[in-house]
Amino acid sequence: MPFVAHEFSISKNTLPGAPISKIYDLGINSRMIIDLEVIIPDGHKGLAYLKIETPGRVLLPSAGSSVQWIRGNNASITTGTINAVLDGPPYQIICTGYNLDVFLDHSFLINLTTGG
Repeated sequence: MPFVAHEFSISKNTLPGAPISKIYDLGINSRMIIDLEVIIPDGHKGLAYLKIETPGRVLLPSAGSSVQWIRGNNASITTGTINAVLDGPPYQIICTGYNLDVFLDHSFLINLTTGG
């Protein structure tokens, strides 16, 4: 199964009222997301926030969660097996986030196992 990795960076002082979004193309053979892992490096201190979705479906935080954003510090968050079938092509995820840190930019590392 193909493995796809992306780094989503958020500039310092990106406010909740004006989050940034970036679309990532997963490739032609990525019709399904098998599982998803987000690595939050040390130094975030819970000040950077992220959500991941596909057109029409929120992947993280998981559907039905009362939490609207993920955040943390020196942590790894995994979804387990989700088998999310994507519309497309193109097969894409959308990362949206904001960063309340006034001194530092922050990045999230996103690892996906995909299948056709």
